[in-house]
Amino acid sequence: METFFTFLERRVDDCSSLLCVGLDPHVDDLASPTAAAAQEFCLRLIHSTSAYAAAFKPNAAFFETLGPEGWLALKTVIDAIRAESVRLGSRIPVILDAKRGDIASTAEAYARSAFDVLGADAITLSPYLGRDAIGFQNMFLIAGGASFLYAWVFLLFTKNVPPLGLKPLPVGVGGREIGLQLPEIAVFSGDTVRRDEDGFLYFIGRRDEMMKTSGYRVSPTEVEEILYETKRVGECVAFGVEHATLGQAIQVIVTPPADGSLEVEALLAECRARMPAYMVPAGIEVRQGPLPRNPNGKIDRKTLSTEWIEAHGH
Repeated sequence: METFFTFLERRVDDCSSLLCVGLDPHVDDLASPTAAAAQEFCLRLIHSTSAYAAAFKPNAAFFETLGPEGWLALKTVIDAIRAESVRLGSRIPVILDAKRGDIASTAEAYARSAFDVLGADAITLSPYLGRDAIGFQNMFLIAGGASFLYAWVFLLFTKNVPPLGLKPLPVGVGGREIGLQLPEIAVFSGDTVRRDEDGFLYFIGRRDEMMKTSGYRVSPTEVEEILYETKRVGECVAFGVEHATLGQAIQVIVTPPADGSLEVEALLAECRARMPAYMVPAGIEVRQGPLPRNPNGKIDRKTLSTEWIEAHGH
């Protein structure tokens, strides 16, 4: 699957240009304060620059302020970029400058609007709501990555007040291409990920949640995924507890599946068959669900582990 950046690089090669054309129809620059004038303003720019544009970046705010007609004008402008791409025989990326930032269903709605309705290839995000607004499980990534070949996100921050986790990426750090390295901002999120041969990143777990047992680092997410694969649990959560010889032992809390039956020995047998020995839980506690969740809707691992440790004197 092609990434947004290989798509952009191909367009740069096609047009021999690094020009990104901003489509910002300020009311003061328009013949009249109307959506029709904003649309005409942008269409003239598109037709004048499409042969040289590596990308177009319409700013959603200037269209939204013109009401429902402005939203329709924005859609028409993006469609016009698509028409120019067909005429030139080279697809021009559309980066929707919307600076969205939210979580859960609201983020998903914003993403569907940008990618499904308007047809943008990428969107700018504001990271000030924190990790949950831009993390690997954020709906912008899910909606964009699953539905569109090119959908991607860009993170924005102000130079004087960078949000927590966004820092300059050091020159020479591993993983960067050899050669001239321009200044770049990276998200230092504390997540552990793996990268496939195409460069896509897959979330494994939070670094501060990783368990170290028998000399191995184990993500609780890995344990939980295997438990779900057995079809013998309804919900589950894994965490590490201090152990004199292992460093940490893996403890899990599970709820019964929909049919209400859960045999711990059968579940452990499945774990031994599917997991390396160091990953097999040392203990399985069965509770009646549902398990408590945090404000972001995720199972509250921190609360459950704290409760378990306090109850068992660890």
